[in-house]
Amino acid sequence: MMRLLRQRWWKFLGIPLLVYSVVAGLYIPLGPGIVSVKPDSTQRGTVIALDIITYNTHFREGDPSLNVVLKNEHNLICNNDITYISPTHLNVEFGIDPNLKIIGKKDFYNLIIYNEQDGTFFLRDAFAIGRQDSVVGTAFQCLTILKPASPSGITIPNREILYESIRNLFYHVPMWFTMILLMLFSFVSSILYLSKARATDDLMASSSAVVGLFFGLLGILTGMQWAKVTWGAMWVSDPKLNGAALGILVYLAYFVLRGSLTNAQSRARISAVYNVFAFVLFIVFILIVPRMTDSLHPGSGGNPGFNTYDLDHVMRPIFYSAVAGFTIVGFWLVSLITRYRILKSSSSENQYL
Repeated sequence: MMRLLRQRWWKFLGIPLLVYSVVAGLYIPLGPGIVSVKPDSTQRGTVIALDIITYNTHFREGDPSLNVVLKNEHNLICNNDITYISPTHLNVEFGIDPNLKIIGKKDFYNLIIYNEQDGTFFLRDAFAIGRQDSVVGTAFQCLTILKPASPSGITIPNREILYESIRNLFYHVPMWFTMILLMLFSFVSSILYLSKARATDDLMASSSAVVGLFFGLLGILTGMQWAKVTWGAMWVSDPKLNGAALGILVYLAYFVLRGSLTNAQSRARISAVYNVFAFVLFIVFILIVPRMTDSLHPGSGGNPGFNTYDLDHVMRPIFYSAVAGFTIVGFWLVSLITRYRILKSSSSENQYL
């Protein structure tokens, strides 16, 4: 393993991958999206004008392709008139049929917007229409053609709540992937030490745990910033967040244990045993428990993962490049730290340099 870590080709591959993921992840524009709709509800038999604020759109006055509708599983409501205010601002009038079928006390509608440059985009459950008895008014006829289409050019998906913060997917998540791979490498190295008692295995186990902990702390810091934007606070009561904190504490205890033992062989053997159990607990805390309980994180507690609705053909190469780049840099750091510690110890393992 040490011979592989000494090779250079895979190390230099990580630099262009990281550069690509940073530049593309930050500079590819976010796709069009809807920021706000006011008012957000009305009753049957009314005529209402919706003030719609959007993001990264290119509305034009008199654009014949522009279309705005309200739609749910049961009904489709066309607009009566569209007033252009700015490239990101529309005022759209709807006439709500007094005989509109409503399931329950009120129905929620997705607001869908289409034009040739921005394609088709929508805001889920943006508007509600309530039941009102004994209404009178004009019956409105809806004749329109919906045109599902992608925006022109290369864009990153615009999702409500996330908006620009979706770019953190390219950095926060790959850092955690790198941490897990490094902790796995540390776990395997500890098992190898227990079976073969080679000093280099102990050094690689502790070195990869150090670098893994470093990436874990970076993952927590980037996650806290993401949580502040999407959840309103840097830290919330979430099983995955709490599990990550416990996992970090478990590995901090690993280094406390190593520092408390003076005999090199006893330190290597006891810390290797601890490391095996630490990795098992770590996986339980950050992967198993969040999937068994309610969690705000995608892919946990019944929530869909990013790959099912957000990781499109534009994001996928950036994301996987970031995962590969951070992983390569992580193992590069492990090789540097391990080789430095071998040199410093002046042990018989110098043959691996």
